[in-house]
Amino acid sequence: MKKLKLLLACCVCTLALVGLTGCSKGKDDSKLVKGTKEEIALSMANDFKNDDYTDFYEKYTFSSNIEDLAKSGRVKSILEPTFNTLGTISGFEAAFSSESANYTVVQIPTHFEMGDLNIAITFDSEERIYNISFMPYATSLEEE
Repeated sequence: MKKLKLLLACCVCTLALVGLTGCSKGKDDSKLVKGTKEEIALSMANDFKNDDYTDFYEKYTFSSNIEDLAKSGRVKSILEPTFNTLGTISGFEAAFSSESANYTVVQIPTHFEMGDLNIAITFDSEERIYNISFMPYATSLEEE
């Protein structure tokens, strides 16, 4: 009887540990934005336009170099100086992309109240977001 109780206690502990491990897996894939790199980049740009950083980490897949930043919720505070200088986003032109080494840079020509810039979102070879930056305004690679 003592062995049976010990076995039951072990089973309960194992199930509890498995349950806790399952709960701490991290991201909720149901919120993940799916699509082409251009569609994902445009979704992120729209989040910037709408000042919507809710579930930012859950919505996008980040490479290890910026994953901690995305988790921390500091993306808005880092981008805010640029957005404060240029004002609100008033619109976008068609996105275009270029590839270099194992990276794809999707540029979204963006119109702000005070000027124009391209939002550039870089994806690594595993289609994870590697970098978010701004580039001089251009509507195609030929204009760069």
